[in-house]
Amino acid sequence: MKNYFVLFLPLIFMIGCTQQKEQTIAEYALDLDSAVQYIHRYDSIAKEVLKDSVPIKSFTIRAADLLESLGLPAKTKVKYTHARIYLGMDENNKFRIFLTPVEGASITSGVAGSDVILKGPHKPGLRDISDARTTNGSYVLDFSAPCPNTCPNGSPLNQ
Repeated sequence: MKNYFVLFLPLIFMIGCTQQKEQTIAEYALDLDSAVQYIHRYDSIAKEVLKDSVPIKSFTIRAADLLESLGLPAKTKVKYTHARIYLGMDENNKFRIFLTPVEGASITSGVAGSDVILKGPHKPGLRDISDARTTNGSYVLDFSAPCPNTCPNGSPLNQ
């Protein structure tokens, strides 16, 4: 019996030490269909107001710039080298911005790359953060906390 225990001990150890991949739940998310609706709404309003100008729909940002703005080294290893921020407007005429990773972009070469639509569990909406419900599906990150409610006082950019 002792010999069996010695044989199974490594197997028990390996099973006990195997880590299951932890699945994260996006905290600031909006389902893809709603984001597309808000982006189209913003686009149609911007076209109507700006008439002869092509409205800005989104911004492509280098991951290195995002990292630096957060105080992290620009050489931090990241999965995607770019992100894209889309502008939107909800049915209450509130501005919204949505963030998604981008594959294959190069700002210096003028290559747009492709949006990476995130999939998996997420909490449904910024305003429902305390809600324990989760949804599983396609989503974008929703960072909708516009000024003036979230603007800092004393910033030279907010004068």
